[in-house]
Amino acid sequence: MNSIRNSFFKACLAGFFLFLIACSKTENADFPDLKKDYYPLVPGHSITYQVDSIAYNKFDNSEIKFSFQIKDTVLTRIESGERTQTVYIERYKRENAGGKWAFQKVISRNITDLRAEEFIDNQRFVKMVFPPVKNVVWNGNTYNNLEKQDYFYKTLDQKDTLNALTFDSVAVVIQADEKNLLNEQYAEEHYSRNRGMIKKYVKNIEKDFYTQKTTHGYIYTMQILSFN
Repeated sequence: MNSIRNSFFKACLAGFFLFLIACSKTENADFPDLKKDYYPLVPGHSITYQVDSIAYNKFDNSEIKFSFQIKDTVLTRIESGERTQTVYIERYKRENAGGKWAFQKVISRNITDLRAEEFIDNQRFVKMVFPPVKNVVWNGNTYNNLEKQDYFYKTLDQKDTLNALTFDSVAVVIQADEKNLLNEQYAEEHYSRNRGMIKKYVKNIEKDFYTQKTTHGYIYTMQILSFN
């Protein structure tokens, strides 16, 4: 009789554990992938970028080119609120590959259930919203004193190659896209899952009405060189 009871008890226990596993699998299957790894906040994570820009000056008709490198390194991560993570990042700059790194500024980034933010130069920007959905629009200047600026996802989960580095899943966020006969403003950022921002392109120029030649402003490109 005891053996029968023990066998019955073991069968019930096994069934109970199978029930828990099945529930766990069902819950995981139903839980959406918010793709927050597009904006990783990992202490020790570091990215080096190549920056190239050209500045146009209408007062002396000059064109000046700049080229340098920037390195962002995540220092520490803190829990800044319920389900909110914040990291501090040190940014360094050098004029060329063999030059000495010079400290430039501290940046903070945080991520919540719904959005990814960056606090830089005393302004907070909403860089991404979760889950990423193509063409969804949000105000990148929601938490600063700048004018409303509509951001949106142009593409998601696309492959890309930059400076011989291949990325399997990249999202492109358009931050500005305005153009007329006198002005042109365009800005986009590319994010790779598990790496973060891998490219930034900004174009902010004035043009001659008749010739459409650029007379003032700047064009700025920032691309990943290496990471660890």
